[in-house]
Amino acid sequence: MTHSLRLILVTMQLFACVTIQTNAQIYYDYSSTRDTDVLTYQSNFGVSLVDPRSLSQQFYPGLIYPRNEGHSYVFASGVWIGGLTYKPDEQHLGKFPNVLKTFDLLLGTSMCVPGDYSNGNRYREDLRGLYLPIRNSNSENESLEVSFHDGDLRQYPNFVDPNRPDTTYWLNRCMPLGFQFRQHLTTWKSSLFSNCAMVSTECVYNGAVVLDSVYVAGAVSVAIGRADDVLQAFKHDTCWTIDMHDGNPIVVCGDAETDTEQYGRIGVCEIQQGNASRKSIVKILDYSSIESIDHYYNYRLISSDTPPDAFLAGDRFILYSKFIGTVNPGDRLNLTMAFVMTTTNDKNPDSLIASRIESLRELVTSVDDHGERSNRIIGLVVDKSGHIDLSDYFGFVSTDVELYSAIGTVMNVQLVNGIAILDDVSNGLYYVISRGHHFSKCVPLVVAR
Repeated sequence: MTHSLRLILVTMQLFACVTIQTNAQIYYDYSSTRDTDVLTYQSNFGVSLVDPRSLSQQFYPGLIYPRNEGHSYVFASGVWIGGLTYKPDEQHLGKFPNVLKTFDLLLGTSMCVPGDYSNGNRYREDLRGLYLPIRNSNSENESLEVSFHDGDLRQYPNFVDPNRPDTTYWLNRCMPLGFQFRQHLTTWKSSLFSNCAMVSTECVYNGAVVLDSVYVAGAVSVAIGRADDVLQAFKHDTCWTIDMHDGNPIVVCGDAETDTEQYGRIGVCEIQQGNASRKSIVKILDYSSIESIDHYYNYRLISSDTPPDAFLAGDRFILYSKFIGTVNPGDRLNLTMAFVMTTTNDKNPDSLIASRIESLRELVTSVDDHGERSNRIIGLVVDKSGHIDLSDYFGFVSTDVELYSAIGTVMNVQLVNGIAILDDVSNGLYYVISRGHHFSKCVPLVVAR
């Protein structure tokens, strides 16, 4: 497939995504980073690091560093979840694979829509704040947070099963699976992480059936070159891996158009994937190894540790997956992808990438060391007072409390008779460490006033 044909395909798919005529309105939106040296974007339907101009038949990579030099590194990224299920009332036929994609590497589409399952698929003006990306900025970093889910069958690719050519095909495959996603994109103002971006995704399974042999993967479309020339940025990407001590390799990508590098490099790595029990499976793909709608083929891509691997120069894609196992209704999965960019002025760029990724890994896992971790989100703070009675959520009277941002920054919180005073806490995702006599627990907290 030629690069121009790919652009035509992506244009048709993405453009159709926002012009679909139905009785239920879906509110698509983006937000961009403003205060850091990394220019990138977050959509509210599951595609990260994607320039919104791609929705209007113009194509631009969505991860730029440094901001004012216009050098691109990534076209877009997303999350894949694959698992095995039974067909309803046909367990005698055995299990079959399903793969949910928040970003299709070939078509650029998402199987998800904005908002929460609890609010349905219909856009409500009075709930507009729940559909928009929430932007937070402080002295250390900037983040964009969104919520989306897979509950709208209209978002799935048109596909006719020759054996079951009816309108209930996707339902017969137990699709949609029933995942609610909360995702936040973080960039930094500090010099240490000023060349970094991080996308953290929490996946809550709300489906009715048990998923077996589940894999979760980060999917990345590489585009290294000039941000104003997407064709050139797709043509000459080349990728290799750096082995890390924990078994999670870093994929490093550069531009191979000439003997002298005209652009910097990017390192991509999964740095915090909850519930995973095996080492990562990393694949470097080209067009010939991507299939848009074949669930069996896509499941093999994220579950098999055998090639295809494409190490020659060209348009390159990355799948970074891990085995999770059985997923029951109510279970939560976590995936955090790190992106580190270098410039041609950086000496030993691969070593710099490895060092930054290791520092990011330590940063995002630091919260887990403070207490027993819970998956229960304890509150959605929407009132102005922002007072939370911690005893309602922990089951014991708290004598001490700490509040951490999603990247590990400690926040000051006043505790009065077991009540946490959050008046000055800005919107965002946090972790509350609450301690009592002989107790210590850590739970997520969402603030969205």
